[in-house]
This record gives sequence, C-alpha cells and structure tokens, in this order.
Amino acid sequence: MSEKNQAPGQALLELFDEAAKAYAHIVWLASLAPTWDGQRTIEKLAFAVLMAGDSVSGVLSNARDIIRFYMTSSTVAGKDYDARKVRLLLRTANGLVRLAERIRASVPRERNGLELGNGQIAEEFAKDLMSRGSPMGFYKSAHGLFRRLLERSREMLKEGSDNLALIGILPRRRILEEFEESFTDEGQLPEPIDNDKRGEGD
Repeated sequence: MSEKNQAPGQALLELFDEAAKAYAHIVWLASLAPTWDGQRTIEKLAFAVLMAGDSVSGVLSNARDIIRFYMTSSTVAGKDYDARKVRLLLRTANGLVRLAERIRASVPRERNGLELGNGQIAEEFAKDLMSRGSPMGFYKSAHGLFRRLLERSREMLKEGSDNLALIGILPRRRILEEFEESFTDEGQLPEPIDNDKRGEGD
C-alpha cells in the first residue's frame, strides 16, 4: 500500500477491527441461547437477552459498528450498500433491546432494598413465566431474534471484508474463520422448536 493510501487504509482497518469485535460479542451472546430444557432454559435465555439489551455494550452498539464498517467499505469499493440489510439488522437488534426492557419491567427492581442484577432478574422472570405455563412464546421469540441477529451481522461483515479484499486493504477474507471457529459449533445455536419462515417484518 502506498504512503498516500496508508492513512485511509489504516482507518478502514480500524473500522474492520471494531466490527470484528462487535461480531465476536454477538456470536458469544448467541451461543448463550440454549435448547429447550424447562425453566433453566428460560432463565439462561432471559439473561442473554438482558445482556444483549445493555445500553452501552449491547447488540445495538454492536450492530452500529458492523453497519458503519459495511457502509464505509461499500462506499470505498465503489458499491451501493444494501439499505434493506442495514434496516433489518437494526430492527433485529432493537427487537432484543425491547425484549430486554419488557423483562426488566416485569420484575420488581429491588429485593430487600437491594437492586437486582441481571442474573436475579432472569431468575425471577423465568419463575414467573413457568408458573403461568406460557414459556414457549418467549423462547421462540428470543431464540429467533438471536439467530437472525447472528445471520444478518455475519452476512454484512462478510461483505464488508470482501470489499476490503477487493481494494487491497485485506490480503484475504479472514473474519469468519478467525472469529467463528473459537465461538461456535453446530450445537450452540440450534434451531428453535418451531422455526417458521419469516419475512422482512420479523
């Protein structure tokens, strides 16, 4: 890379690194989504949703980092970015944020004068949901949101890294191999029990 192009190239690599870290965090959160096994499953899934909904380090921040990289890399590669993909990723991330807000709203903020942490909120939420005998709606919703978040962020990061490879910033497409192998396997994010086909509105 010439000295003239070094500064823009470095800026693009920094965007790539931020997007890669964001994707790794999304993969980790998605790996917390367990298969159905009763109340413990709901508790773990609720905890993952609460972590995902964090206002500072949650999936909305992750999605924005990936989108920023995707849009910038598309522009410098002379391509038009896909606004629909951007919209869908943001919609999925916002869906998890809203679900986290509903979980928090359903559980008392304090117990014995002490503010509840995410683990305690998830436990109380799971107990209440199981006592009412209606856990599957939450299970399918949360599981589906995590799966779509993972798929959509993966696709955009792949296209962004391809763009950098196209203009000679990255020597090869490395992001999926580097980050997925250490975080996922076939069993960590299984299909939900009822994986109906979804449209853009999901």
